[in-house]
Amino acid sequence: MEALESMSNKLHIILTGEQSDTRSFVVSKSAIKVGLLVSLAVAVVLIVSSVAGVHFVRENGRIKTSVARLSNELRASRVWNNEFKERLTEEVSLREARRQDKLSELIKQNSAKQAMLTKALADLKKKSRSIESILRVVGVKIKVKSSSRNSGGPFIPLSDNTYKDLSFKVDNYLDAIRAIPLGPPVWGTITSKYGRRIDPINNKPAFHSGLDIRQKRGTGVMCTAAGVVVAQGFSRGNGNYVFVKHAMNFETKYLHMEKTLVKKGQKVKRGQVIGLLGNTGRSTGPHLHYEIVYKGRTVNPLKFVRIARYISKRSGRS
Repeated sequence: MEALESMSNKLHIILTGEQSDTRSFVVSKSAIKVGLLVSLAVAVVLIVSSVAGVHFVRENGRIKTSVARLSNELRASRVWNNEFKERLTEEVSLREARRQDKLSELIKQNSAKQAMLTKALADLKKKSRSIESILRVVGVKIKVKSSSRNSGGPFIPLSDNTYKDLSFKVDNYLDAIRAIPLGPPVWGTITSKYGRRIDPINNKPAFHSGLDIRQKRGTGVMCTAAGVVVAQGFSRGNGNYVFVKHAMNFETKYLHMEKTLVKKGQKVKRGQVIGLLGNTGRSTGPHLHYEIVYKGRTVNPLKFVRIARYISKRSGRS
């Protein structure tokens, strides 16, 4: 019985050769099972290895593709960066060139403006000196009316030779010049000057408060400064007359006219014809009695009438 069980657990293999040689092998069934299991395990390992190998190959290919793509992108990015740097450098250079051009243009404009300002300053100085000379000749002092009451603002120091200061002076001078009666009211011959004289009617010593200027009857008489007519009419002594009030405390009087052309309260301009020369009132012939009153007192009109001549004489002495 044991012999039979022993034989059933073994496998007899008989091999016969061509020369009738016979060989037999006895293999236990458990060894066969082990061999089959080992073979199966090896097969499984080979299959898993094959699958893993295929996956590895595919993954390796994908990785290589990704690496190649990334390399291309990196190269493209480097190229783009280089081009961007070149464009940026070019743009910066262009903007710097434009900035330099604008700066140069501004410098040129500032230089031109400075030259113009220097010229204007020189012109203002010249005009200021001319006007000051006129004012000195006629004996008028300019005082700017100002007050510290109801005023304020930031302190901005001002030099005596700045453009603003000279402009301020000239503006005030011009305001004064507009108010000052300058030049002759009529072109003609002066027959009687300001001051002491022998009266032409009674031949007695007398004071003459103006200038007598001879000219043809009907010649236009001009106002010598802008102002307002404060009196107009006729009297036995003055004949037909016009009185004009000006700024800066000036007043001018025009007497013995044949006809007046303005009314009381009317505004007049320098050079405006306000009447016609005549021989009315206390007069010995066609002429204009021209009188200047400053701060309530008569002054010699001769310097005001011949202002250009006096200025040229003073310039010759200076």
